[in-house]
Amino acid sequence: MSWPPAGWPTIAPLYAPGHVVHCRAEFAPVHYLAAGWHQPEDYFTWMDGIEAVIRFVVRRPSVGYMLRLDVVPVGFGEVTQTLEVFFNFFRVGYFEIPESKPVSLQLPAELFIMRESTLTLHCREARRGTEFGLGDERRLGIAVSSWVLE
Repeated sequence: MSWPPAGWPTIAPLYAPGHVVHCRAEFAPVHYLAAGWHQPEDYFTWMDGIEAVIRFVVRRPSVGYMLRLDVVPVGFGEVTQTLEVFFNFFRVGYFEIPESKPVSLQLPAELFIMRESTLTLHCREARRGTEFGLGDERRLGIAVSSWVLE
């Protein structure tokens, strides 16, 4: 089942800078996760395929924010997963994710041009567990365990 479920609110939730958003079952529902996510698990939430969206409303900064994403790759297979990050439709980062790690990037104030902010994550190498002999049919991109704007 894709996250969020049908009937989920269409209004982006308010985000307070500095608040760490944990994307795992213990904190579900994670209202910031918009489209392209699997159900939250114990330690993180997987992207459902190659693209997933986080939406929120935040005040426009005077200088900018630092975005930190704590990410986890699929962890099987020989291909290193990559993560492309778009903020309000501008490409702001590209990372290779060979192991679980935090990735950080600067978001300048000029990118906060819309009332609702959209953080889009893109992972070309989303994989199905069945490709590696596992019983998991889901197409897994990068997982996110938490994120924060500071």
